[in-house]
Amino acid sequence: MAVALAGGCSDPDDPNRGSSSGFANAPEQCAPGNAFEPLRAPRAVMETGIGGLCVLCSVFDAEAAIDADPANFATLNVPVSVAGTAYLSVFDTARTHPPGSRLAIFVAGEEDAIPVTVALNQQIRITTFLNGEEQESSAPDVGQVPIALGLLDLPSLLFTPTNPGPRAVGSQLTKEFDQVRVDFGGGLQVLNALRLFEVCISDG
Repeated sequence: MAVALAGGCSDPDDPNRGSSSGFANAPEQCAPGNAFEPLRAPRAVMETGIGGLCVLCSVFDAEAAIDADPANFATLNVPVSVAGTAYLSVFDTARTHPPGSRLAIFVAGEEDAIPVTVALNQQIRITTFLNGEEQESSAPDVGQVPIALGLLDLPSLLFTPTNPGPRAVGSQLTKEFDQVRVDFGGGLQVLNALRLFEVCISDG
């Protein structure tokens, strides 16, 4: 699926990045009490599943995506050349998020062997829901406007000089939502596993 970079988002690998709009140069990390807050248990409830026919697709350590340790991660596995997907969905039991909210998910390739930048336009799909009804998607049905995903300049708590760690992928949303689903797989595959660290939202 073809997914464009969102307005106000920039690729951290681009030497010309640095727009002051949208997510660029976001001053805060995703952490409790910050503008971007992670969805964590017990407030957050998650579910996993498989889309399409995929016997070997799986999700490991799903609870790690909503626990209190930002270094923990769930792993979505989809073998190469398989059309199916694995997904992890996080439901916010405390409140709904208004139009204009900003969404960021922190993800990485397995052992960072292949940059997420390579897979962004092909294997990662984000969909929002409200009361179980689909609101927006980066790969919607024909005739609907897609969420424009991009790599964000939102800092990670996990960056080190030798390990770039997870990358923030997200967008600004136009509809109210209370649930975020991340699908991995399908299309032209370059990764066979995706690590999902956190789902972060800013309502401001």
